[in-house]
Amino acid sequence: MISLEEATSITAGIQKALKEGKRPAFAYDRVSDQANAGGISLEYQETHAGYYAERNGLMIVHYFTVIESARKEGRKVFNRMIDLAMQFNVKDLIFKNTDRMSRNYRDLMRIEDIYEKHGVTIHFYQTYRTLNQKSTYADKFIMNVEIAAARQLSDKLSHDVRETQKFKAARGVPPGRLPMGYSFSKEKRTIIIDPKHERFIRFMFDEYDSGKYTLQQFVDFLNDQGYRSQTGRLWNKSYIHVILTNRIYTGSFEYGGDVIKGNYEAYIDEERFEKRMEQMGALRMGTKTQSHDFLFSGILYCAECGRRMTGDRKKGRFTYYVHACRKTGKGVYIPEDDISRIIDDYVREYAITEGMAETLKSLFLDAITIKTSDQQASVSVISRQISELEVKQSRILDLFADAQIDHNALKRKMEEFQKEIDRLEKQKKQAGIDRNKFILKTSEIIETMRRFPEIYAESTGEHRVAIIKSMASKVLISQDQAEISWIPPYSFIMKKEILEGISLVRNRPETHARRDSNPWPTA
Repeated sequence: MISLEEATSITAGIQKALKEGKRPAFAYDRVSDQANAGGISLEYQETHAGYYAERNGLMIVHYFTVIESARKEGRKVFNRMIDLAMQFNVKDLIFKNTDRMSRNYRDLMRIEDIYEKHGVTIHFYQTYRTLNQKSTYADKFIMNVEIAAARQLSDKLSHDVRETQKFKAARGVPPGRLPMGYSFSKEKRTIIIDPKHERFIRFMFDEYDSGKYTLQQFVDFLNDQGYRSQTGRLWNKSYIHVILTNRIYTGSFEYGGDVIKGNYEAYIDEERFEKRMEQMGALRMGTKTQSHDFLFSGILYCAECGRRMTGDRKKGRFTYYVHACRKTGKGVYIPEDDISRIIDDYVREYAITEGMAETLKSLFLDAITIKTSDQQASVSVISRQISELEVKQSRILDLFADAQIDHNALKRKMEEFQKEIDRLEKQKKQAGIDRNKFILKTSEIIETMRRFPEIYAESTGEHRVAIIKSMASKVLISQDQAEISWIPPYSFIMKKEILEGISLVRNRPETHARRDSNPWPTA
C-alpha cells in the first residue's frame, strides 16, 4: 500500500513534469549488494537514468531501488513500480538494460503485457533503445528470446532442486520443508525431534487418536485451550489435517510415489498412522499419482471453464480425461485417443511456408544486428564510466598531495573507486559473453521452429506430448477442438502474421532513441 508521503511526492513530480512539457517517468535501479546500495553503483545508475530522461523529454518522478541479491524483495519492488505506473498513469519506465530490468520469466512477461496492452514505453538508457507497442517485430522478438533465456534459467534451477531432493531422499531425509515437531541438526547433520514442539505434537496425536473428536471439534478444542500454531495464529482444519495425515511422523516419507524409510526418529508407528487414516476417512498417501501415469497430465484444461482435466482409467484399459465443468455443470469425459487426434490436427496447421521461412531468417538477422549494436553501446558507456572513475582517482591523489585529506581517507576512496572499476570491467567482459549466448539461444529457437512440423510428424505418442510440453504452458481442449497456449518465444512466432510469412522486419524503421558519438557527460 502506498504511503501518503510517497503518493504526494509522485503526484507533485507528475504535475511538475507536465508543467514543463515533459513526460513523467519511473526509473528502476538494482545494485549488486548492500554495500553498493548507497554507493557509486547506484549513483551511476541514477545519474545516467536522469541524463537519459533529460535528453528525451522525460522527467523521473520516482526511483525504485532494490538490492540485486534480494530476489523476493526485487520482485516485490518491481511489481510495486508496475502497479503504481498503472495507478498514476505513468507511461514511461526507465531501466539500465534488460539485465537490470529483470532476470526472471514472470517479470518479463509482465513487461510484455504493459507495453502491448497499456501503451507503456520501456527505455534502456545504456543502449538508448526503446520498446513499445509500435516497436518492430525484431525488437519484440529480442524480448521474447530474453524471456526464453530466463525460463531456461528457471528450469535449470528447478532441475537442480529436484536433484537435491532426490539426493536427500536417497539418504533417508524427507525432501522439502520439515513439519512442526522436527528440525535439522547442523551438528549431527540429520533430522531430529524438535524439543521445542515435541511435547505439543505428542499431546496432539494422543488426544486426537483417542477418538473423542471430529476434525472440527479437535480444532475448536485446541483453540479453546489456548494452543497456537508456530506463527501464533489460531488453528484451522486445513493445517491440522496436513499434520495428522503426514506420514513423516512415522519415520517414513513419500517420494516419487514410493514410501521410503527415513533415518530419523518417529513419533508414531505405521499401525497407528493407518488406524488414524481410517478414522479420518482420509485417502492413504502414496496412492498412484496422476503425474506418472497419464500422458497429458498437468497440461490439459477445459476449453469451456479453464479447469484442469485429470486422467482416469475405465476397466483398466481405456484412458479418459475428466472434470466437472463449472460452465455447463456437467461431467466431461474425453478419451485420450481423441485428445491426441485433436491436438495432432491443431499442430498440422503450423506448417513452415516459404514466406515464414524468410520471416524467421529476417527475424534472426535483425535480432543479431540489434543485439550487437546494444553490446557495442553498453561497452562504450561502461568504458566512459571507467574513465570517469579514473579521473576521480586522480583528483583524490591531488587532494592528498595538497594535504587536504589524510592517508586513511585516500585509501578508503581509492578502494571504493577501484571496487567499482573492477565491477565495471567484469560488466564490460560480460557484455560480449551475453551477446554470444543470445546468438546461440536465438539460433536454437529458429532451428526448433524450422524443424518443429517435421519432428512432430515423425514422433509418436509420449514423444509428441513431450514436444508440446516443452513449448506450451497448457492445452485447452473440448470434444472436437484444441487450442495450445505457447510459451515465449513460441507464442510470438506462432502469431498469424508471422505464420503467414508477411514481410515484417526488412527496411525496419529506426526505433532507437537519439544517439550521438558522445552521449554521456564528461567527468
